[in-house]
Amino acid sequence: MSSVPEPRLSPLEYLARERTAERKSDYFQGRSFAVAGASPNHHRVVRNVLAQLDAQLKGGPCEIFPSDLRLSCPAGLMTYPDAMVICGPLEYRIGTDDTVTNPKLIVEVLSKASEGYDRGQKFAFYREIPTLHEYLLAAWHAPLVERFQRQQGGGWLLTEARGMDALLRLPVIDCVLPLAEVYRDVVFPAVAGGLLVGDE
Repeated sequence: MSSVPEPRLSPLEYLARERTAERKSDYFQGRSFAVAGASPNHHRVVRNVLAQLDAQLKGGPCEIFPSDLRLSCPAGLMTYPDAMVICGPLEYRIGTDDTVTNPKLIVEVLSKASEGYDRGQKFAFYREIPTLHEYLLAAWHAPLVERFQRQQGGGWLLTEARGMDALLRLPVIDCVLPLAEVYRDVVFPAVAGGLLVGDE
């Protein structure tokens, strides 16, 4: 292994590389980090959320975008959320036409590897986005979606929908997510002795 540190990238250098790269990478403080591949269940949940929200938002002022659209956070993180809803015109990072800054809702599908980051530092970065009002975390191991909603005064209120019969209401975009649809075709891991068995 080389002891020579990888040179830091400016945001412009990162963006130039990213536009021609075969695989996506996140960016923070001069470093780029490869985005890990996702499991079939992860893709199923993302697909289902996109389909449900796209159908409900059709014809209105809001649009849902998949993970190919890059997001720039005020703290300097550039990343690819699993899904974003943007209402009104897209607003871009200065000097770009492919890196947005104004999501109203962000969806992340959790995994074993990403859950700590998605709940912790990444959510801290997201909370600094002034337009963001709702943040959804969809579990991989059970039908469970947590909704964090920005409150007047700056706090975030957690509510959750649990079970295949549950409905998650998203008042900020006037939509409803039936968990039976969110988790359609998902194969949940088995539980043995209180522990999850199997892949995500």
